[in-house]
Amino acid sequence: SLQDKQTCKAIVHYTDILTKRFWVMLMGYESKDYAIFKQSILAKYPHMNQGTCYMIRDLERVVLNTADSDISTEMELLQYYHQFHPIAVWLETNPKISKHE
Repeated sequence: SLQDKQTCKAIVHYTDILTKRFWVMLMGYESKDYAIFKQSILAKYPHMNQGTCYMIRDLERVVLNTADSDISTEMELLQYYHQFHPIAVWLETNPKISKHE
């Protein structure tokens, strides 16, 4: 499809030259089949399928780093929330902590 062609081209456009040279040789790029191209890329980077992983100490670090400083502005609160929330949600979703902790 036209969108697949555009997507394949755009993905390669935003990489460095060495990555571009490698990726254009992968299956799916020449045929502009995005689904196949994406799978080909992911197959070359198996560690990427593992995704993000947090530990309780990551959450503790965010809390401790903020505990010594007073949050006095909305911007500081948002910065804290943007650090705290993704870690807490991941830990809860991947049974490392409960809602009550």
